[in-house]
Amino acid sequence: MRRLLLQVCCTCLFVTAYAQPVKEHGKLRVEGIQLVDATNQPMVLNGMSFGWSCFHPRFYTAGAVKE
Repeated sequence: MRRLLLQVCCTCLFVTAYAQPVKEHGKLRVEGIQLVDATNQPMVLNGMSFGWSCFHPRFYTAGAVKE
């Protein structure tokens, strides 16, 4: 069991060592209205956003946050 746990931990460390977007894209900044990386390539951020929560409070519930 300890050996399996050690293998899982080593695998996770190995995978995360190479999955670092900062090394690939560098510091992000805004040029005009576009988000760009260190080489001036346009960037898009993906994921959930709760920026709309102040406009639609009936949808911003504890259940929505947990999901």
